Amino acid sequence: MNEIIGVTPSCELLIENEFYNDLGEIMEDPKYKPFFDKYFSTNIDIKSTLFYMQLYRQIQLKYKEKKGIDVDKMTNIAIINYIMNVPELRKTVMGVITENFNDTSKIKKAISDTNLLTND
Repeated sequence: MNEIIGVTPSCELLIENEFYNDLGEIMEDPKYKPFFDKYFSTNIDIKSTLFYMQLYRQIQLKYKEKKGIDVDKMTNIAIINYIMNVPELRKTVMGVITENFNDTSKIKKAISDTNLLTND
């Protein structure tokens, strides 16, 4: 690794910072760089991408909670696609996520209320 600055006591604090280390890891990931460049170019892109990332993650968590197994990628994407193509569901889920981005219990409830994860 090419270092621009040497390691000093103040740099050690940065090295020990979990957020900065996680940020460095994800930004250096070859899979993430093109994703970032493609979907984080404008404010609306950033908001939309974060919305979909939050929805994706909350479906993962709610699916695991309801069914006891991990949801596969294609099922998760199919659920997102269904939600986004049904106007009533889209409006409800988008409203809950944008108004309660940090309150995942409300997001999980909105996902649960869609009845897409029922054990039929």
